[in-house]
Amino acid sequence: MSNKVFGLILLILVGVVAFGVYHDTIAPQATGWREYANIQRVFMHEPGKYSFAVLNEDGALDTVDLRSSLRTRVFTDVVRGEPMYARIMYPKKDTTRVWYAEIHVHDAQSINPAGWDHGKLGRGQTVAIE
Repeated sequence: MSNKVFGLILLILVGVVAFGVYHDTIAPQATGWREYANIQRVFMHEPGKYSFAVLNEDGALDTVDLRSSLRTRVFTDVVRGEPMYARIMYPKKDTTRVWYAEIHVHDAQSINPAGWDHGKLGRGQTVAIE
């Protein structure tokens, strides 16, 4: 086999492998939406970084951290008296990172200030604007 043909085959093989790695890591495929109903509190740690406390069927409050989310959008479309909720999309094969999240709240006052920590670069807490 000539060097040119071998080089072309090697180039195609590297391209296929690189695309496979890109497809599974850089551009993850969604596993679908996971919904959380009955959110009690929503916390804003810093712009675009949220978490929330959700009341489970057994009466326990669980915290869901969205600070690793690639994109989080907050909608003020829940009518007073109705429970707040969230929808989260996780990447394929990984439920520790959040690909996209939607939080549905009553209004802007439903979002509570929360702490943030950047290690040596500082720490603090957001403040609600009235």
